[in-house]
Amino acid sequence: MGLAARGYFLEEGPLDPYVQLSVGGAAAGTAFDEQDGTRYEETGAGPGFQLGFGADFYLGNHLRLGPGLSFTQFTVDKIRRCRSGGEGECVDVPKNEHGYLDSYASLVIRFTILLGDES
Repeated sequence: MGLAARGYFLEEGPLDPYVQLSVGGAAAGTAFDEQDGTRYEETGAGPGFQLGFGADFYLGNHLRLGPGLSFTQFTVDKIRRCRSGGEGECVDVPKNEHGYLDSYASLVIRFTILLGDES
């Protein structure tokens, strides 16, 4: 969850380039089985931000299509690992022990449908 702000550069025309900044937080969870059959669940949460840019091409008054590229970074200090089944065995796993995803880049194609009348 977060807030996003976009800045657009052109007032009119078929091309609409932009930059965006988003700030917020994220939570992630996963589960895995050890070779002995023990199942573990891992969860983590923290603040994050995203920087991006792109350009939309107007296909008509209410349709846009265009590429976008963004970079997202999360700040998660640890992952909480618990044995499944409510047995209460939980440990905090530091990031440097096994590593985990804390940033990624996205290349997307956005298709936008604009609703309402132009004003």
